[in-house]
Amino acid sequence: MKLKYFIPVFFLICVSLTYAQDTTLTNKYFKLVKTYNSIDEVYLAHPELKPSPPHIVINDDQVLFFDDNREVIKRMPVIKEKELIEEDMNLGENAIGKKINYEYEIVSDKVLIVTTYHQSEQPDIKYPVQRVLYNDRGEYITKIDPHFNITQLSPNNEYILAYCHRTRDKAHIFSYSDGKLISDKLFIGKNTNASFCANSKYIKLKNTNHGIIKIIDVNGLQVFYLNYRENLKSHVFDFFFFEETDKVLVSTFPINMIYLMDLNSRLNWKKEIQVVEKCYLVHNEKELLIHARDEIIDPENYNNYIKLLNVWDGDVLDKILCEEVAIFRTHFFIIKKGGFYYEYEIN
Repeated sequence: MKLKYFIPVFFLICVSLTYAQDTTLTNKYFKLVKTYNSIDEVYLAHPELKPSPPHIVINDDQVLFFDDNREVIKRMPVIKEKELIEEDMNLGENAIGKKINYEYEIVSDKVLIVTTYHQSEQPDIKYPVQRVLYNDRGEYITKIDPHFNITQLSPNNEYILAYCHRTRDKAHIFSYSDGKLISDKLFIGKNTNASFCANSKYIKLKNTNHGIIKIIDVNGLQVFYLNYRENLKSHVFDFFFFEETDKVLVSTFPINMIYLMDLNSRLNWKKEIQVVEKCYLVHNEKELLIHARDEIIDPENYNNYIKLLNVWDGDVLDKILCEEVAIFRTHFFIIKKGGFYYEYEIN
């Protein structure tokens, strides 16, 4: 009886080991360096990759600000509603209600936004009259236009971008460290989505109404423009600016293509590839490392892809199919496949 149960178990173990080894058989540039049984094992090997506990926590009655040692360094009372009094009337011309409401929002675990609203006579209508920003130590940064309902922090934590998606044409850039206004002349247009590029020095804009994407610097200078509706005959999923080579990679759907262009929107090459989540220039800017995924996501079943492309012609040099991309960096990545985590270096 023992032998009867031992053989299937031994077979399953062998299959698992073979499965792990087989992931390297077809990879020329991706070198498997380690296999992990769980994400906890990944974090034990790479403690720097483990997500940090939040620095700002909003409770029912207070906002807590933590330092890196998880010590509370400041507390801020949470006020959800109070009666309007005469001294509050200077908050704005829309102060027509009888109550003041407050909302608290955290951005990138670095910025706390406290928005003041005046409630109208109609319960489902409220008017924003003030937005105040605080840093992750609970210190005042600045006030922004109350209609700027979208706030983003640059990847290097240096700039704050604030704008309104629908009703304002301009965006403002502030310094995170001292709240200084860097620029109030960023014309982005209505119905435009804005976000920082990876290097934090540029902002990418996408207007789906007009089918246009742009890249501007933090002072508003335009460096790239493309009418994708007219030139690509498709929708843009995302686009990426490589300042090192003055190139832009555009990922489209439902026609899954990528286009590498110069800053004059001239096409260098195009390649059929799934929608791109992230990408890096690697190997002295000779290759593109891409994390792509299926466009239509079935929560139960969809694929992720890591691909290495020649930057000169877009040829695929190496690729891996996986269930999940856990870590994606310029010199290594960790994927999940078959219940295991695999760490790869890029040769």
